[in-house]
Amino acid sequence: NLRLQQIAYEALGDRRGAVAAMDPSTGKILCMVSKPAFDPNTVAENWESLIHGDTAEARLLNRATQGLYPPGSTFKILTALQYMREHPGAYKEYRFDCSGIFAYESYQIRCYHQNAHGEQDFTQAFANSCNGAFANLGLSLDLAGLKGLAEQLLFNRELPLSLPYSKSSYQMDSGAGDWEILQTSIGQGQTLISPMHNLLIMSALSDRPGGKRLGRAGKGISSLRGGRAYGAQRSGGPSGAFDPGGQRRNRLGVKAGFLPGGGENRLGGV
Repeated sequence: NLRLQQIAYEALGDRRGAVAAMDPSTGKILCMVSKPAFDPNTVAENWESLIHGDTAEARLLNRATQGLYPPGSTFKILTALQYMREHPGAYKEYRFDCSGIFAYESYQIRCYHQNAHGEQDFTQAFANSCNGAFANLGLSLDLAGLKGLAEQLLFNRELPLSLPYSKSSYQMDSGAGDWEILQTSIGQGQTLISPMHNLLIMSALSDRPGGKRLGRAGKGISSLRGGRAYGAQRSGGPSGAFDPGGQRRNRLGVKAGFLPGGGENRLGGV
């Protein structure tokens, strides 16, 4: 999409980074911008400066697929999903009183701008991207299960891409200390992801049969196949409700769990 490519290119301005957009229903890449960039029409004459110039610029690096960055709050999707899988019938009963700072032992986790969200249930904590609540959730999780979920979503795995890319990394194991758990649960610590991998996960969340998007509770998350994101099917329940504990197999034969929605959840990319 030339127009979207131009908009993304101009919006990124002089900043170093990447912008990528995908049609979740088809897997079609709509735009992919990486900066600092180079002019492909003058590669031959500028080759020496491209490979021996300012190495920090790394103009030949496609940051969208080869750059690795902390996922930040987008990783809370995995933290939430693991908690739901461990508490399929009780996750809605979760409560957390956010004062803006979550203190545990000698550690502190602060919400953005130290914003106090107050009393929250599970869905509200997700919608508010509350660092304190998700750090608290992380301390209760089966760490082996969380790592397994991350790898199901292709951390430490090959991606279904034909372009050169860097493999995303998830390192936390069962023996992790409290600080590592607190950091990893909110997308910090040693976890690294490429913007394209994050886009694949977000597209898996938003790709729904009939064009429906992530909104109310029960929207699906699935594994990835062939460069496209495949949404999980809805699991039946009374009055058309979704069953977060229910699981159906997607086209990869991998079980898909469910995530809460609620309002305009912020599912930003890196």
